[in-house]
Amino acid sequence: MNFLIIFYLLGVFFAVYQDFTRREIDDWLNLFLFSTGVLFLGFTQQLFTNPTVLVTFGSFVFIVSLLSFAFYYGRFFSGGDSKLFFALSPLFFTPLLSFSCYNLFFYTILLFVCGSVYSLVYSSYLFFRDFKKVKVVFLSELNKKYYIFLIYLAVIFLFLGFFEKLIFIFSIFIFAFVFLICMAKSLEEISMKRLVSTKNLREGDWLFFDVEVGKKMFRKNWEGLNAKDLKYLKKFNKKIYVKDGIPYAPSFLFALFLFVFRDYLLGIIFS
Repeated sequence: MNFLIIFYLLGVFFAVYQDFTRREIDDWLNLFLFSTGVLFLGFTQQLFTNPTVLVTFGSFVFIVSLLSFAFYYGRFFSGGDSKLFFALSPLFFTPLLSFSCYNLFFYTILLFVCGSVYSLVYSSYLFFRDFKKVKVVFLSELNKKYYIFLIYLAVIFLFLGFFEKLIFIFSIFIFAFVFLICMAKSLEEISMKRLVSTKNLREGDWLFFDVEVGKKMFRKNWEGLNAKDLKYLKKFNKKIYVKDGIPYAPSFLFALFLFVFRDYLLGIIFS
């Protein structure tokens, strides 16, 4: 295991700590991870002395940056997560662009698989932790007409599934879809809503509702509050609701662990 792997494992672990404690990943950490990785490549792969390697690296970084922007504007990642994804790019680089892209693709698949499993586990934890409050909103969501229609449809498909296996699987999918959507909405309303003073707001915080403070109206949006918003809001002593997302950085750590030890794990699986 070389220095770069250990360095990134420790760096992502620190990002997890930041994400859990402050719901943000500092820009300086992502910049430090990326720049240190580039310096390491400069010493080990002649990045700064071999024009071919430098052009290959530039092309690869361009590809990673496009993916980072796509994941951010596609609302798969928050700003800190997309920057962390970009900061990991030196770890996947090799002098062959095709193999670098393979490493990136493989890690991205691992990231989304780990993210899906982790998000489901974390949401389940919140659901049972706040069950007394969450169940009220959950049942209210479940009683909406379109969800009731889907449940009836799933029950019909469930009986038809005794004659066709594929229909049975489809009915289970509908049940799971309704449950997860209602669970997500109830968690957002109960477990992911936090009342904070405007003086304690941080850059990137997501407003839960549109809010009027002083003479200005602030709209909730994906990008969250910016530095200009904070400068204005901190002049007032008002409490507003902000939304907490699921800290996604652990998915990066789990995926990185699987990526680094993939040969060893595959050897165990197929032995």
